[in-house]
Amino acid sequence: MQKYEKLEKIGEGTYGTVFKAKNKETLEIVALKRIRLDDDDEGVPSSALREICLLKELKHKNIVRLHDVIHSDRKLTLVFEHCDQDLKKYFDSLNGGIDPEVVQSFMYQLLRGLGYCHARNVLHRDLKPQNLLINNSGQLKLADFGLARAFGIPVRCYSAEVVTLWYRPPDVLFGAKLYTTSIDMWSAGCIFAELANAGRPLFPGSDVDDQLKRIFKLLGTATEEIWPGVTQLPEYKPFPIYHPTMTWAQVVPKLNSKGRNLLQCLLVCNPINRMSANEAMRHAYFDDLSPNIRAERKRLVSKGLLRVSGHDTAEFLQGLVTNDVVALYSGSSQHCCYCHLLNVKGRVVYDLMLYKHGDDILMEANVDSLSRLAALMKIYRIKKKIVIEKCEDFALWAVFGTGQENFDPKNLMAFKDPRLPDLGWRILSSSQHDNDSLGDCDPEINIVYDGEHGCYRHLRYDLGIAEGMKELIPETCFPLECNLDILNGVSFSKGCYIGQELTARTKHTGVVRKRLMPITFHGASLPDLNGAKIIDPVGKNVGKILAVSQTLPKGIGLIRFMTALQNPEKLRIDGSDGTVEVRLPFWWPAHLTSSEAATR
Repeated sequence: MQKYEKLEKIGEGTYGTVFKAKNKETLEIVALKRIRLDDDDEGVPSSALREICLLKELKHKNIVRLHDVIHSDRKLTLVFEHCDQDLKKYFDSLNGGIDPEVVQSFMYQLLRGLGYCHARNVLHRDLKPQNLLINNSGQLKLADFGLARAFGIPVRCYSAEVVTLWYRPPDVLFGAKLYTTSIDMWSAGCIFAELANAGRPLFPGSDVDDQLKRIFKLLGTATEEIWPGVTQLPEYKPFPIYHPTMTWAQVVPKLNSKGRNLLQCLLVCNPINRMSANEAMRHAYFDDLSPNIRAERKRLVSKGLLRVSGHDTAEFLQGLVTNDVVALYSGSSQHCCYCHLLNVKGRVVYDLMLYKHGDDILMEANVDSLSRLAALMKIYRIKKKIVIEKCEDFALWAVFGTGQENFDPKNLMAFKDPRLPDLGWRILSSSQHDNDSLGDCDPEINIVYDGEHGCYRHLRYDLGIAEGMKELIPETCFPLECNLDILNGVSFSKGCYIGQELTARTKHTGVVRKRLMPITFHGASLPDLNGAKIIDPVGKNVGKILAVSQTLPKGIGLIRFMTALQNPEKLRIDGSDGTVEVRLPFWWPAHLTSSEAATR
């Protein structure tokens, strides 16, 4: 405990006390959950042991991270990642309504976390707003796994004394002890309604009978006709026959029709008929969900591969591209790197992804440029013992939004995208696979069939990441302007490579005035914007548009960022009535826009 400095008390309950604290070594902010240990000989509470065991195995961005467990002097302390607030405190902070996009985002993240748990045979059994944490990036995380249990086949009997009353399903209220994932799905439905109503609980019962009465008044009384076996449950008692008197539009007036349909699929008295987490994630309610959040897999039809093989492969590529290729051969866990191939003047010619495959390197580039790229590389080959050829053995996929830290699909090669965690994974599958056969890689990930103009592009545009010759026009921009230094795409410690001198000098002088940034358009005709100038309120040029979505008012611009950020919402498109909003990417390090950088 010596390495943690307590900052403030966050909460207190029957389990113990939670403190906000700082790791003195790393300066990371964490949450310390101190468990009370009784003076008798019972030792560590079973709920704490259960939580520790499960969270050691559950690694997902929608599940709170357990960093460490400290046991000493009759004290047990769990060290968690710190989140700013729970969903209950978020509700309390609302001043009126809640943005429908926030409701959609939180609900999808809740379902994704549940889907991950259920796929690994874990029931949470205590879902409620107080046990859902929210960080300052808008990520929702399942927490408090003290009542969670692993389940399997055959189904085991469990306690009916689980789940806070307001979020407890009718089967468990009637004493059911044989339940599976449906117990969590009812709770998720209650939370969904509470989200849609900005924090107003759907079934705030005072006791079990009142809780069932409230449920049946909204959904109708459960009978053998609609729920076979209900009368055989251990604590069943007959209720008056209630018929619904309110429409769902009255219950959740701010939820759209698709959302109301999803809610009805979750709040079903008969547990057999409740929708699963993975089914719910595929519901039409999430069709327009931001690609930053949704789990998708998209075949990259615009990408192709070259195979570079031979004794001198590492040495050859080391002197050709911006990143450290030798590191791929060092025996480390790194098997993929991002890099650029520059011309002698230090300008970008190709953006590349390199994958180590045995002793060979597979080089990803635009499919239309493979022949020219191979011809250029053969010019530089000289007498090196290498072979450069097109590789048509594999198809390329982008898989993103899964939230998984470890992703190991069967019979496929998976590489974590080295640029940003939000970009997910690159998958190399046999080119013999059709789209549907890749479905085995993870049941919760949707396949995207939308060709080149789809959610992967929208994700990149949201992040401010450019790819390919249409967006990074050859020999027009420099690698650091393309954010190569903050996307893990360049090594400043390896030896020389083509274009290295100017790149290194720019890095060490610290003068990079323009960078790629995400932009949003207002009142402009989208198809005509590529290459258009962006000007500030007095007509001064602050950048140009490099890429535009064909379906959403989003794109990427090469921007004089310090100038643009002074008036991010007052920029105009030269020769047009449209305006441009420049956004500072969340993943940029703070030093790029510091006052010191502004004076250089």
